Amino acid sequence: MCTTSSRGRRFATVFVIVIVVSTTTARAEDSETPANVTEARERVARGESLYRLGDYDAALVEFQQAYDVIGEHPNRYLVLFNIGRCHHQSFRYDQALRFYRQYLREGGDEAPDRADVEGLIEELQGLLGTLRVEIDIEGVEVWLDDRSIGTAPGSLSVPSGVHTIELRAPGYVT
Repeated sequence: MCTTSSRGRRFATVFVIVIVVSTTTARAEDSETPANVTEARERVARGESLYRLGDYDAALVEFQQAYDVIGEHPNRYLVLFNIGRCHHQSFRYDQALRFYRQYLREGGDEAPDRADVEGLIEELQGLLGTLRVEIDIEGVEVWLDDRSIGTAPGSLSVPSGVHTIELRAPGYVT
């Protein structure tokens, strides 16, 4: 498993155990398991395999679809950690932060290894800079390289490095 710290490896192990236990339970109750939960489990399993192969973007697609399809399942938030891991491994630290924070919000006090996720958040914050965009038009979309990162005017967190920044608004030239 490709992770950057022992903390990351511990998370991955905990999550895999949760999925294996859930999958075992699902086999015993196949006729009672809702189709969306079965599909989500399959997507998580594919995502974990892709993640282990280092294909973080493909794993991200599977995890995001699992999160979307599972509905209001009480463990839905667990998938957010894997979404954050994929962004983290792809150096999209701002996105990783977003999903780690969402994991903590949705998981509440019950989120496994809450303190470790808070440590990851603190670590990632140190890897980001602040981009302050001042413009006299409200709701302008800010793009970093090839992805939307928020709206302006305002401040946005961005990973360090050389980037292309675009401001997009209807009726204006980018």
